[in-house]
Amino acid sequence: MPNGDREFYEEEAPALDLFFSQIADVMNHFASRHNLLLNKYYHQYPSWRFNFRHPKGGLASIEVVKASDESLKIYGCWWLDDYDKFTRFLKRDEPELFNIGAVNLNEVLEKKFKEILSWELGEWTQVATGYEKAWKPQGREWVEKDVERYPKPKV
Repeated sequence: MPNGDREFYEEEAPALDLFFSQIADVMNHFASRHNLLLNKYYHQYPSWRFNFRHPKGGLASIEVVKASDESLKIYGCWWLDDYDKFTRFLKRDEPELFNIGAVNLNEVLEKKFKEILSWELGEWTQVATGYEKAWKPQGREWVEKDVERYPKPKV
């Protein structure tokens, strides 16, 4: 298990499944319509995450996070890796908080998707260095091919 919590899927996941069941149909349809990879509880985080290749390079995601029993947060992220510099360039937006019973989730997801696609190279909000230990043993090809595991989105 990614974070090593052996009891996560027995103790926490059922409550998260119940929470996300309220919006699962909308989220599954959104992922299917735009050809996005949907990851549930990535690193045992209370979220569903839509991953895809950003048309301008790198990878992007929209994350829907359980904030409370009545609310969720939604935010976007785009990252581009530079193997030669062992650096990851990121653009993240601020999470938006929504009441799960009052949000038009499809509308919010569509807006967030279009927003992420409109972001431009160089508009990074963070530059993370120090990836040499993680990437160098794997090699350039592994780092660059990692992007290919993710789908190209349907716009």
